[in-house]
Amino acid sequence: MNNAREKWIRRIPIMIKAIAEVGLASVNILILGAGWTSTFLIPLCKARSPSYGAATRTGRDGTIISTIDPDSEDLEPYRPLPDAKTVLITFPITEPGAAARLVKLYLSSRSGNTGPGFIELGSTGIWDGGRTLMGTITNDRPNWLL
Repeated sequence: MNNAREKWIRRIPIMIKAIAEVGLASVNILILGAGWTSTFLIPLCKARSPSYGAATRTGRDGTIISTIDPDSEDLEPYRPLPDAKTVLITFPITEPGAAARLVKLYLSSRSGNTGPGFIELGSTGIWDGGRTLMGTITNDRPNWLL
């Protein structure tokens, strides 16, 4: 067996666990890129009771494994994701056309979904000089960015 397939097979129990825990056939909120924001969003969902699903590249903390490449037309990363009423994207989308591609591919991977709403939360990198700010700063930037 090749390494990629072996890695995928090892991740299956994590995906099954996530699906069993939150009943991921369909959810109210799907969090794509469950990083820092998920540390308060997931407890909020648990407290308020909307069904939710969460995805990361690594499957950390029982999340669904999904590596979305902004330059790719591959449907495979979208297939393990549940149908959702709202898709919350919490990672930065910096490539031109990548947001439209993400929406198109997610919808194409669904069967019978009536069309979720999409929210691009993005990144807090603009506030700390992170990668979403790189290349956009000029010499006349505001003092609070110095």
